Amino acid sequence: MRIVRAVVLLALCGCAGAQNSRNALEEANEAFAKSLRWSDLRGVVQRVVSDRQPEFLRLVASAEENLKVTDYELEDVQAGSDKAIVHSRVSWYREPSMVAKTERMSILWERKGGSWLIASILGGPLPLPPRR
Repeated sequence: MRIVRAVVLLALCGCAGAQNSRNALEEANEAFAKSLRWSDLRGVVQRVVSDRQPEFLRLVASAEENLKVTDYELEDVQAGSDKAIVHSRVSWYREPSMVAKTERMSILWERKGGSWLIASILGGPLPLPPRR
């Protein structure tokens, strides 16, 4: 009977750890979406893995002043223990144009040191291609 209790307790602890990781991912993605909506590219860059931040800054340098995001909608989350892919739809335009684009965006998140950080972004206004 003790063995059964120990196995159940370990399973419950594992589920709690997975739920905490999922909550941390949701919080990181929510902060990313908020920064994106407010065109706070400095806030977005803080969510990118440190070794890719200089590359990301180069890619988005011209976007900070004229990027306007009008909508961000979460579609799907596929999460593992240390990697996750978040699929969303984002609507945006670059001034002076007023024509909005709506695209699917996929973000690869990696868990590093207990934090979820962006490793790559496919689609949307701020692409960060996967590492080669």
